[in-house]
Amino acid sequence: MSVILHTPFNQTTRTEARAFDPWTIAAVLRTDARTEAQRKAEQVLLGPNAQPGVRELVEAVSRMALGAGQLLTINAANPLVQRLAALQEAADEKVSS
Repeated sequence: MSVILHTPFNQTTRTEARAFDPWTIAAVLRTDARTEAQRKAEQVLLGPNAQPGVRELVEAVSRMALGAGQLLTINAANPLVQRLAALQEAADEKVSS
């Protein structure tokens, strides 16, 4: 199962559930190099001393990296994740009743 989450800052986080060891880890968040570049580009854009040419380059990098996001893998074998899933299932049953 995979779901795309959208953050208020126009970033995407793909979320998937898998069972993995050790079961004590509830989730793992992975980013790629483009996400790091996007973060640095945002810092440059927020800086008041950025030169116009640099600002244009950073804006182009930001547009190209907009589709790049993060991958959040939640551990289906973790007891906390299982309890949250059970809560969601109970809420879904109440809505459909």
